[in-house]
Amino acid sequence: MKNLHLMAAGAALLVQVSAANAADYNWRYVGVINSAHDYAKIMIEGFERVEERTDGALSIEYVSYGETPYKATDSLTLVRDGLVEMTEWIPAYNASTYPLLAGPELPFVMPELSDAAGFQESKIKAWSTPTISDYKQSIIDDHGAVSLSTQFYDPINIWFTDVVTDIEGMKGKKVRAFSPVQADFLNAAGASPVNIAAAEAYTGLQ
Repeated sequence: MKNLHLMAAGAALLVQVSAANAADYNWRYVGVINSAHDYAKIMIEGFERVEERTDGALSIEYVSYGETPYKATDSLTLVRDGLVEMTEWIPAYNASTYPLLAGPELPFVMPELSDAAGFQESKIKAWSTPTISDYKQSIIDDHGAVSLSTQFYDPINIWFTDVVTDIEGMKGKKVRAFSPVQADFLNAAGASPVNIAAAEAYTGLQ
């Protein structure tokens, strides 16, 4: 289950958007998944409500990273450098630079199997510990950003093109990894971690 943040440039948030504004504000939100994904559709609906409630003063366009020259791993610097107004930040993508961000995302960190709701509750607790939350907030502050919300993707499953029933069966398999600790786990299991964009994960199985 990946933790993600909706971030916006701090300077941009100083703009008071209201119906009385003479100027319109056209922002881009850059997300990891394409606009056809169900999750992206929810985001787009939310942005449409923002535009409606501001009487058109603030329009937010959903764009996927695949439609830009940027990479999701660069989301922090994109906001800092003013290249985008809003973006999706997945902390695990930057765990090589900020190792503590890997803590709540460790594979098999749960002591026992739980349903998705119970798993998410445990993850929220992990991200809310002072050590992790203060560390994460300092990173956001250092990049001049503001976290607007925190959300989760679905629990992560490992999918194969043939039947694998145990760790032994993973040997020699190429498996997508998006963080250093995932790559370490896969190497220990005898698999070969590969780094591909989320949007290419499905086609990578073909």
